[in-house]
Amino acid sequence: MVQDFVSLSFYFLGVPLTRFETAKEIWEPMIEDLLGLDDTLKVTKPGGLRIREAWALDCQNHGEAAIVNADILAKDPSVLDIYDYADAFASLYKSGLLGTLNPEFDKVILAGHSAGSVGVTLATSYFNPPSEIPFASLILIDTPIFAPTMQEQETEMYKLVRAMTPERKDRWASREAAIKWMQARPPWTSWDPRVFHVYTKYGLQSLPTPYYPDKEGVTLTTHRTGENIAFTGEKFALSGLYRLNVICSVMPVHLIYGAENDMFDREAQDSIIDPKEGRTFASVTRIEGAGHL
Repeated sequence: MVQDFVSLSFYFLGVPLTRFETAKEIWEPMIEDLLGLDDTLKVTKPGGLRIREAWALDCQNHGEAAIVNADILAKDPSVLDIYDYADAFASLYKSGLLGTLNPEFDKVILAGHSAGSVGVTLATSYFNPPSEIPFASLILIDTPIFAPTMQEQETEMYKLVRAMTPERKDRWASREAAIKWMQARPPWTSWDPRVFHVYTKYGLQSLPTPYYPDKEGVTLTTHRTGENIAFTGEKFALSGLYRLNVICSVMPVHLIYGAENDMFDREAQDSIIDPKEGRTFASVTRIEGAGHL
């Protein structure tokens, strides 16, 4: 049989290192757009790269996964760390759920945003030696991975978000009240309407929950303790940096940033690039009009 395309299985994950919890479903509009581009390329570039599948994984304390794990997380939110998330990606690949993969035609790409970019980077550590990593490439989106000298270089926005996250509002009388409250506040006011729609569809749940056993109304699917734990992950970001020292020479790693430096400043972002340490990247892209939030 002659196969005239390369099929790509994309993994997308959305665990932002911000106060604004997200569930994996917020990637759906972007995936729809990518598949739309793919349909166009069928005509304009027949025989080119094609997307076969897109998978998304919630971190175990985000979204639907947080609902499933709520009884345990409510008792001890520190029970997991980013390595549990990294292991989930490696486990999915090894599980056979992706079907039979032909290394010549099926290129699996890991993409992660913010703390998720640390997760996908560390997922490669479950395949050694590095030459045996099965993924075709990594895409790190607005990653918080910086050189050690930049770890304490925090923007005012980052400090504000970190301070507000443990105490921010996370309960409303109804779903309608929650949506109205969010629509009047950043960052939701700047979001694509499709993203906001799926965020409110999958990011809210009815009370009571193990966190609020005696409350009524709605709350977020990701409790604020699950968001706040991301601010304790500097050591894992450094682990990701040291892993990049090793893997950049054996696989393409792409960097994508928002051109608006709201959470992380440009100097810190640029520090990830260091050819002397082995960190050379296949591409660096900055998207105008976009930021971390």
